[in-house]
Parts: sequence; C-alpha cells; structure tokens
Amino acid sequence: MSDFETPDIAKQRAKARAEQNAVEQAGVFVKSYTRTVNSIVTEDEIVAIANTIIKVTKVDYTTMPVNDSGGSFRIVAKIKADVDSARIDAWLKRGAQENADLVEQNKRLQQEKIKQDAEIAELQKKLTNVTNEQEKKNLEKDVVSTDRKFLSNQKVEEGWKYNEKNDGITALKFFNEAIELDSSNAEAYYGRSRAYWLLGKYQEDIDDLTSAIARNPNFVEAYFKRGLSWGQDDFPSIDEFKQQIIDAEQKNEAWKIRVKKRKREAQLAITDFSRAIALRQTLVKLIIFVENSTDC
Repeated sequence: MSDFETPDIAKQRAKARAEQNAVEQAGVFVKSYTRTVNSIVTEDEIVAIANTIIKVTKVDYTTMPVNDSGGSFRIVAKIKADVDSARIDAWLKRGAQENADLVEQNKRLQQEKIKQDAEIAELQKKLTNVTNEQEKKNLEKDVVSTDRKFLSNQKVEEGWKYNEKNDGITALKFFNEAIELDSSNAEAYYGRSRAYWLLGKYQEDIDDLTSAIARNPNFVEAYFKRGLSWGQDDFPSIDEFKQQIIDAEQKNEAWKIRVKKRKREAQLAITDFSRAIALRQTLVKLIIFVENSTDC
C-alpha cells in the first residue's frame, strides 16, 4: 500500500489476489474432476469454471510496516473459500455457445486485471519520486480513478457469478454498483444487459448493450448479443406469430404493424451480426425472425 492509497482499497486488492490464488487451486480441482466424468474442456474453460465455483467464506487481514520504497505498509489477505462442484456439472450440461460467451467474458476481465495492476504499480512508482506539488495532486487523482475502476470490475465479477446462476435480481444490484463507480465501464453495462435479459426486460437489455457498444465500439460480443435480442420483446414464436396473423387478418390490419416492426428488428439484428463478423472473422449464428417476406 502506497502513502496515497486507503487501507480499504489496499485490502480489496489483497483479497483479489488471494482469490486469484484460490482460483488457480480450484482450476487444478476442475481439471481433475472433468477427467473423472470424461469431459474434455480447454484451459480457458477451466479458468472460467474455477472463477464461478469458488465462494469466499472468510477473510483475515494482516498489516505490517515495510521499509522498501513504493509503500508504507504491506497488507496480507488470507481467505477461506468453498468449492461448489455442482456448478461444474451445470457448466458441462449447458450449451456450448453460452459457455463460450462466459469464457470470453472471463478472459476480458482477467486482461483488465493485469492492465490495472500495471497501471497502479506505475502510479506508485511515480508518486514515490514526484516533487512538484501540482504533479503530485494530478497523480493522486489518477490513483483515485484507477481505484474506482478496480472496484467497479470487482463488482462486475460478482455480478457475473449471479448471472451464471440465473439470479438476475442479485446480479443487477452488483452491476448497478459497478456503473455507479465507473460509468465508462463497458463490461458493467454488458453484464447488466444479461441480468435484464434473465428478468425478461428485453428493452433494458438492448439499451445496456447499446451503452456497452458506445463505450467500446469494437465490443464483438455486445453486437452479437444485441443481434440476438432484437425482436425478443413483445414477440411470440414464429408458429404463434403465424397463427396470430391468420386470426387477425379477418378482423383488422393491426398485424401489419407487427410485421413491419418485426422486419425492422430483423434488419437491425442482421446489421449487428454483420458488425460482429467484421470485427471477428468467425462463424456467427444468425437468427431468422421472419421466414418469408410479407408485403405490407
């Protein structure tokens, strides 16, 4: 902990590193467990699964002074975490696409952790050597900003654990807190969109995906998810939709409005899928909302 960090932030960082160590140990368990049930999983999947199956039940902190440059105190966090093997079974039973999404999301968060650790280390180094008072104040502001981003991403990680359990209500709470800490966090909006989707709030889902894209125009997964979300709200299945058209055709022309809207949503979906393909050269599953063109 440098002279310019609060003990609370330092404890949160220590706890995060302890949790990462726990995830690495849980990964060994995941690899062994999946072998016993004859399932083949990649290294990236193992890390993603390990992140979702541990639950911290106890944290102890120790604070000690240090003499080396770059910090006044060292904070050590020791945690106890339980492993829920049932979550591994749930992962193995789930669809490949959903698991792939979770793997990518986990990789992005881990990359952001590495980036933030490097940023805070560089800021601590600069603060140790700074002599100009104005420069010192500017660096202190940078530390506060970096700390808020760190805390925001911690909330995002917690939110995804509840998304993975299909608990949209609890997930929403964490993502709201993440956005409050850092409104520029595209991952927070992306995670919250999933929570809204779980709750059947499809317009809010689309709005948050749009917010995520606004903050990261190259967010492949957000384009893909928004493509899937277009047309979810207020529309039945294709078969139900056809029957509604048949029933309504004899009464009025209200169905034409629905068809027009459905065509618009389908075009928006195609636009988003095309953008996702352009950003990542891979096959993307396209959802067809309307089977046959209807002359409106």
